[in-house]
Amino acid sequence: MESALLDGLRVVELGTVVAGPFAASLLADLGADVIKVEPAGQGDVLRRVGPARDGVTALWGVSSRNKRCIGLDLKSPDGSAHIRRLLRDADILVSNYRPGALSRLGLGPAELAMLNPKLVHVTISGYGFPGPKSSWPGFGKIAEGMSGIVNLTGRPDESPLYCGFSLGDTTTGLFAALGGILSLYARDRNGGAGGAVDIALYDVLLRITEAQFIDARDMDCSPVRRGTNYPYGGGRNSHWPRIVTTRARDGEWIAVLVIDEDAASRFLGRSNLENSDGQPLPEAVDTALRTWTATRTPNAVHCELASIGLEAAPVFDGQSLAREPYMQARGDVLDAIDATIGHVTVPGHIDPVMARAASRFHWAELADPEGVDWRAPPRASGGTADAHCQSLFEDLVVVEISETPAACFAATLFADYGATTYIIEPGAASSNSNVLSPALRTALSRNKHSVEIDSVRDKDAVEALLARADIVCTDVPRRSWADHQLLAGICDRANAPTVVSIFPPGADRPDLWPWSTHPALSAAASGLMTITGWENGPPVQPEVPLADYCAGALAALQVAAALWRGTARGLIIEEPMHRALSRMIEWQCPAASLLGYPAQRQGNSLPLNMGVGSLCRSRDGKYISVSAVGDKIVANLLRLIGGDVMLQDPRFATMAARRVHGPEVNKLMGDWARNYTADELMQLAIEHDIVMGLVHDAREIGQDPQVEARGNLVEVADGTVSFTLVAVTPSLEEWVGPIRSLQQANSAVGQAGDDAFDDGRKSINP
Repeated sequence: MESALLDGLRVVELGTVVAGPFAASLLADLGADVIKVEPAGQGDVLRRVGPARDGVTALWGVSSRNKRCIGLDLKSPDGSAHIRRLLRDADILVSNYRPGALSRLGLGPAELAMLNPKLVHVTISGYGFPGPKSSWPGFGKIAEGMSGIVNLTGRPDESPLYCGFSLGDTTTGLFAALGGILSLYARDRNGGAGGAVDIALYDVLLRITEAQFIDARDMDCSPVRRGTNYPYGGGRNSHWPRIVTTRARDGEWIAVLVIDEDAASRFLGRSNLENSDGQPLPEAVDTALRTWTATRTPNAVHCELASIGLEAAPVFDGQSLAREPYMQARGDVLDAIDATIGHVTVPGHIDPVMARAASRFHWAELADPEGVDWRAPPRASGGTADAHCQSLFEDLVVVEISETPAACFAATLFADYGATTYIIEPGAASSNSNVLSPALRTALSRNKHSVEIDSVRDKDAVEALLARADIVCTDVPRRSWADHQLLAGICDRANAPTVVSIFPPGADRPDLWPWSTHPALSAAASGLMTITGWENGPPVQPEVPLADYCAGALAALQVAAALWRGTARGLIIEEPMHRALSRMIEWQCPAASLLGYPAQRQGNSLPLNMGVGSLCRSRDGKYISVSAVGDKIVANLLRLIGGDVMLQDPRFATMAARRVHGPEVNKLMGDWARNYTADELMQLAIEHDIVMGLVHDAREIGQDPQVEARGNLVEVADGTVSFTLVAVTPSLEEWVGPIRSLQQANSAVGQAGDDAFDDGRKSINP
């Protein structure tokens, strides 16, 4: 009988709020037995935060999905004994407590190693170790500001923008889950100890925004936000391609992709809307599109734009996602039934076996520890122990056949850990280079070999390479493989590889998707754009390929789980680019179900923040990110900006009241911050235990002492040119070799046979 990828794996979660719980929930999605440990009596804070019906909150429902929950007082003798008993039989411990908290409970690295030498400890903290900020508290919004993504989101003439969900926490949780499985693979393959995975909340966002560092070098200045431009087309200096968010006649938001100047001019000519104000062409087409679509239905907008070569797709929210036939058919959204609140819509499973086993979906209740089955579940086969290898995946061959970043990034994650990775580039010129900006192309080519192949002339060489492939990463959906010159018959080969297919929404089911399948519009389909932007303004997309990177990482997590289990051969993983983000914005569908209406854009007033938080500007003009989560930190902040009288104000006294009156708190906070320089504000934050952080651009990131101490950025030489890349995340030091630039492999590729790729394979390893 078929079983889920992580069936038999025991995970203990000592997590709170979002990052740790999200990592554990992904492992639960893949079939792991996850036991979540909550504070005795009161349970996790997410049980009381955000939209709720009959006492059940949307955030709690999705965070606890498919877990078993127990309440423990870890400071008590009984609680301490229970957690140790549980950890002795566990494979992975996921924690995101404040730095030093576990050590004070007697669960530091040395104690955990003695308790269970095979335990993998995945630890998430604000700043990671080592470094001068390691002991500082940090939340996801602070990490977003530090990483540069806030600086790249929004219009150049307005304040930077947060994404409207817990981006820093969920991206970290995604990579923390990946790091845990990679560590398990290393442990079981080599028969060693479990080890630790240490991830800072800003680590992953640096990786996702990695092209900004190459852009900063090429432009000799830090990249700035440019609205909703397509994030990886003509490069940072180009106004094209351009995404315009506009409303149809019925008020529905639509994202329109204007690919170049010719497309803009064609639309202006067809629409008969003259540029009477003499605006530059990019602004003129924005204005004209918004005027033109306001008189048409969504279907008319799509059809008429398609006739002149412009792409369009809906900007989904929580309600429209749940209603969309395509999402329902793919299982990207599910109708779940809870005993208390009845029907509610939730994000779908990421493991196909789990998706078919609907009974495995449940929302967890808090249980007495005495009622828990403490026996370890039967372990699934994790492979055999081989001799120690210098790189984790040095015996894997990965072939990349892709023109979009998602599949490229999935391949890059395996290349980072030593897999011999080839980019197949058809013809005399790479089609990739016509799609990706130069900076993104450079970033995604790290640790790979470029192989230029003519599929007819070099047929034998193609066969030789694909015969050696363990993993193939592509952006071609399965329905098109039979007609593809390289992918035809890929699953019929002896010892067939794992095939990872990551494609734009609708490309796999055009019968259910009447809209554009251009990858640039994936963020619109995910629900991200509808909750990002100012309250009375249009939806906004971050100017980074967020949907692509997250989809690539989610696919890599599934491959890593299959490699650990020993069932990767012949596995097909199909990921639409929108699904990872939809899973990460996990609360939007259930929140819409509970409330009866979708979440709205709220600028930088965080929509589900349990305390207060926003961006402020210091006296010297720096943007400061402030995130106050938890009553203690909120009390410290209120006392600092307004004195004890604010603590007694009923508008700010409780979490529920602060959600209603959050804009008032944020305005007071902004007025207060303008009295201090950025350095003075950061000093006040340290002295008063308030969570603040600077909003960095690319240059400032390189000068941050924490980034330098942790080695987050790496200088790579490519001939006479050097450039900055982001270190491997998650960083498993024993298994990561030096980061290399793209290498040209086998210029005489016509000499077919197994030896044709040997030189390239050897040269990738140190």
